[in-house]
Amino acid sequence: MEELYDFGQMGENELDIWANRSKITHNRSLQQDKKGWDHCLQFKSKLEDLFIPLDRQMLDFTCWFQVKSTSTNQKRFRVKLSNWVHLVKQQYPAFYIVYYYSTEADLIKAYLVHVWEHWCFKVLKKLRELNKNKEVLLNKE
Repeated sequence: MEELYDFGQMGENELDIWANRSKITHNRSLQQDKKGWDHCLQFKSKLEDLFIPLDRQMLDFTCWFQVKSTSTNQKRFRVKLSNWVHLVKQQYPAFYIVYYYSTEADLIKAYLVHVWEHWCFKVLKKLRELNKNKEVLLNKE
């Protein structure tokens, strides 16, 4: 059955709205899910100080976001292993933001999943197992 709403696009737009309201610099990926991320967010450094020379001041905090959206009828979502790999091996912090919408397209709840130790361990373990079995088809998972 075809869904009445494009929940994926709605989630992308929701993150845009949240970032704009919070005055967070955000940039969308020009290609959908090619490297595991949808948005790059940059938070202004709070350490700007007149007494710290410009060359020693902190850069803005940067992180990557992958947006997942679903209706309440779908409790789970799939993520390709290749997308996990890109976020796990990223040098910047990475997150999945998951939006749940009602079937009438109202936002019900949102979860933020930090791609950190637990997920890094699971992904890297899976890669090692695939390597051991000589499997290289990452997108099949």
